[in-house]
Amino acid sequence: MKKILLLSALFLLSALPATAADKFAEIRAKIEGTYELTEWDDAGVKLTPPEVAARFVIRDGKVTWIAHKNADGKMVSNAQYGDYVLGESVFAYGYGEWLEVIVEDGKTYVSREPKPDLKSLTLPTMRTFTLTLDKGVVRAVAGPASFEFRDDGMDYTHKTSGFTRKYKRVRN
Repeated sequence: MKKILLLSALFLLSALPATAADKFAEIRAKIEGTYELTEWDDAGVKLTPPEVAARFVIRDGKVTWIAHKNADGKMVSNAQYGDYVLGESVFAYGYGEWLEVIVEDGKTYVSREPKPDLKSLTLPTMRTFTLTLDKGVVRAVAGPASFEFRDDGMDYTHKTSGFTRKYKRVRN
């Protein structure tokens, strides 16, 4: 009889909705990790490795994005490093360090300044995304920019610019 009562109690507990802590743990597990680029789509112009390569790392309050693109006779490399904050309904990040190297027509250009359209990502300012969790997928939306985080990877899309970056998860 005690076993039946115990099993019944465990069954009832498992049927209860997830706690806020459980939900946050699932969100964190979906977002934090190391991602490797599989496709770079600029408004319909799709590039894949080896023409492009990128890593996006979100871990321990730090965010790093490193990318290399070699197309149309121009090589562009970017390295950005910064911070992020994560809550049950908010994901925000910004970069404190920027480096862009462009090689074109035998000339090399180096910049440590963010482009004007990326000022909203320059620390102490952070771009803030609203999070939703639905059927194991975390969506983060900030105006035209959005992330979709899944167990196998993530996509970053910017509707105004018309680009999408697709990444596979290579490490949790």
